[in-house]
Amino acid sequence: MTSTAGHRAIDVHGHCVPRSFLEDVAGSAPRGVAVASSDDGYVVTLPRGLVLRPVRGAMIDGPLRGAWMDAQGVGHQVVAPWLDVQGQELAAADGARWVTLLNDHLAAAVAADARLSAHATLHLRDPEAAAVELRRAIGELGMRGVMLPCTLPDGRLADRGFDALWSVAVELDVPVILHATTRSPAAALLAEYPSLRGLFARHVETSLVTAELIVTGVLDRFPGLKLVNVHGGGLLPYQTGRFDNDLGDGARRLPSEVLRTMYFDSVLLTAPALRYLVDVMGADRVLLGSDYGATPTERAGVSILSPVRDLDDAAAEAVARGNAMRLFMGLTQTGLGNNYNHAIHHQTEHLAFLVDRMRAAGASRIDVSLEAEAWYERLVADRAMDDRAFWDQCIPSRLNNQGNVDNPHGRTAGRFPGSAIDFWELMADWRSGPAGELVLS
Repeated sequence: MTSTAGHRAIDVHGHCVPRSFLEDVAGSAPRGVAVASSDDGYVVTLPRGLVLRPVRGAMIDGPLRGAWMDAQGVGHQVVAPWLDVQGQELAAADGARWVTLLNDHLAAAVAADARLSAHATLHLRDPEAAAVELRRAIGELGMRGVMLPCTLPDGRLADRGFDALWSVAVELDVPVILHATTRSPAAALLAEYPSLRGLFARHVETSLVTAELIVTGVLDRFPGLKLVNVHGGGLLPYQTGRFDNDLGDGARRLPSEVLRTMYFDSVLLTAPALRYLVDVMGADRVLLGSDYGATPTERAGVSILSPVRDLDDAAAEAVARGNAMRLFMGLTQTGLGNNYNHAIHHQTEHLAFLVDRMRAAGASRIDVSLEAEAWYERLVADRAMDDRAFWDQCIPSRLNNQGNVDNPHGRTAGRFPGSAIDFWELMADWRSGPAGELVLS
């Protein structure tokens, strides 16, 4: 790879537990839950004395994360709490309150850092309630995807009861990330070998759960469901031949065909493994991932982009950035429905905020959030850039000078308040400027 700019890479698989969430639940935890703090982190204990792994270091340290992203060449990271703190073991009502609080705190955390976006967490004892929370997380909190555990305390993701959740995920066009846990039957087989449990049991768990979703017809009932398999997809990408031979019955799509509708992250750490994944699944189906906060990728000398650079330029660009922009960052009429104009309002307000910051600082350029950059790219794709009537409807009046008689709505759609900056000139500058920067000429 020679053309992909490192600072533009998007890591879609990071983990973050907001410190504010842990401090909040420490004082208001459900019965049977305890949160103990220490100098280096927090320990959460769930009902029946289940003590979770300590939450500390990279998982809760924002400056440490930012320094790691800079060193790795990552411009943006999409984060989710690690699976331990999702609270799936809690009763339905307690669990619903737990994830609502968790989503609220994570949304606030990423709102304070333009380099971060978030995946939602759902409590899955009540799939219909989970579907309601998914709508809130996407529509109100602006989250980009949802991360689900492969293994549940009760039930299985392939159960028909989850159809309500899959239906909403398809309707909202939300990517669903499947992530293995530490408490699966596969993990129990390796209980005496913790390092092997983390290394191999998760791949077995991912493979079995994904295979079950395929053979039970979930992906046939919901062909628009966008599933993302982490850790390179476990064993499945490397066993497609046997999968088809043993389970392909001719009555529906071959398992390998269904697999190629999914996405896979690059948390494989070696160039040959990633190259094989790209060859089998396609460069358009692989996303850059790190598992940051929970893996050896934080160790010195490990580069998540190094294996990507072994690919040809087009594939490297797709894996490092392009696929994530398309899957997680694009604003689409289908995905946002009636919220499309609301999203335009939000991003236009963000632009105005950036312009104000630039003027106050006397700067001619500033980094923009990835959401704003994706928003602009989407507008270009929608051919909305030159649609003045569209903008006249979408730009909120409070962003514009008032009383222009040439405008039937009584405002100038191309001006920011109290400034001589023309929106259309601003967009032209952005179109010609470096990626990730807003430039005033």
